[in-house]
Amino acid sequence: MEIKVESKSTNISKDEKNSKKYKKDLKINYLCICLFAFLTGTDFAVIIPTLWDRLHNDFQATGTFMGLVISSYSFSGVISGLIMGKLSDLAQKNKIFFMVSIFFAVLGHILYFFGINKFLILFSRALCGISVGASTVALAFIARTTTEEKRTAVISLVMASRQFGLMFGPAFNILLRRVNFYLFDKFLVDRKSMPGLFMASSWSLYLLLFVFIFKEITTELSTKENLDSENLIDISEKKQNDTSLNLKQNLSQFVRIEIFLLLGLSFFTYFNQTSLETMVTPFTEVMFGWSELENSILFCCGGIMIILSFLIIRLLSNRINDRSMILIGLSSILIGLIIACSFLPFVKKFDYLMPKNNSNQLNNQTSNYTNELINKSENKDENDTVFFGAFILFVVFDVIGLPVIAISSASLFTKLIDKSVQGFGQGIQRGILGIGSIFGPLCAGPFVYKPLVLMMITLTIIGVIFILIIIFFKKLKPTSEISDK
Repeated sequence: MEIKVESKSTNISKDEKNSKKYKKDLKINYLCICLFAFLTGTDFAVIIPTLWDRLHNDFQATGTFMGLVISSYSFSGVISGLIMGKLSDLAQKNKIFFMVSIFFAVLGHILYFFGINKFLILFSRALCGISVGASTVALAFIARTTTEEKRTAVISLVMASRQFGLMFGPAFNILLRRVNFYLFDKFLVDRKSMPGLFMASSWSLYLLLFVFIFKEITTELSTKENLDSENLIDISEKKQNDTSLNLKQNLSQFVRIEIFLLLGLSFFTYFNQTSLETMVTPFTEVMFGWSELENSILFCCGGIMIILSFLIIRLLSNRINDRSMILIGLSSILIGLIIACSFLPFVKKFDYLMPKNNSNQLNNQTSNYTNELINKSENKDENDTVFFGAFILFVVFDVIGLPVIAISSASLFTKLIDKSVQGFGQGIQRGILGIGSIFGPLCAGPFVYKPLVLMMITLTIIGVIFILIIIFFKKLKPTSEISDK
């Protein structure tokens, strides 16, 4: 009898050790994912402020080509995300997909550093975009290893890490803008090429760190540990994990009005965001005569506001459900767009700065046109102070609304599909999000000097989404809540 008791206590001790090891490994993996998100944010904030200057002044590229360059990054992310998401479901592995993504990020930034022509820059950004595919693997991993109650908080932490990157990226840019020397007496390293070299070095260091500290955790282990140590996962969720769904059942999960609504929300939200990001540098150059320094500071301030939004969301995630948070985020973006559409009709600078030449003449006279644009923007209009205040208000409401929608929609989407298809599901959602990120810059490029048209289109689209969310509000419930009822 004593032997049996001793054996039982020994098993309990082993289970406790395994549980502690699992929790430790899980925290380390979450840290790795947060660092990955941080670097993706830093990537954007370091590259984008000088991208327009490099393309426009060095290679006489138009706003449309800049939109194409930004879209190529998102397009690669869409394709790689779908592939990696599906493969992660089948293989139940995560580490290898992160390593492949990081490798392409390093290679892409090396090519961006050399950047001998605008087409090499286009190709390099497409390679860098492959790294975004790992974000689907990361979100699927989080969905498999968290309960519904904790999932929104964990996702908000990861997305906040990206915003930390967006905040610190401009700070790096301010330091990098003073660099000016030749590497091996052959390759020019200046404020426009240095961002590529800096990000290639950063991703390389992260790859070395990731290889040694990231731990592979299988879905079966994570489910067991959550059940044994916390008892927070519902029995119905356990049955879902143990059930192998056939192809028809898998597809039926995604053919629902609430899924289509969330995918449409992801598309148009990021369409709005990326189109505005494409337009903001030329816009501030015309309106306020800003250079890359002022734009870097703007991105930095935006990152701070988004981080504050993430912290608030993390605190409120247990009190306010995801669908209500989505409405709050949409309301904030709508207010910002209404402010923009109210003051832009009174802005006259774009009327006489709009180039009337055909494309060939514009390419031949790019430098003259740029000088004319800067000189005229320096002539302050008496309403510039009012316009600046309205612009800041627009940025504040837009920046506050985006993280609320991004976190809540991503979290709710994971709760509407089965855990066995989380990788593929995240691939679909991130793919739709990426398509929005592709079309945003492409549509914004031709309207760089017609911001009012772009704002009116975006306001209409977001308004329609807001109305649809209200109409189908009751359907946007997690599957577990419906099962309980």
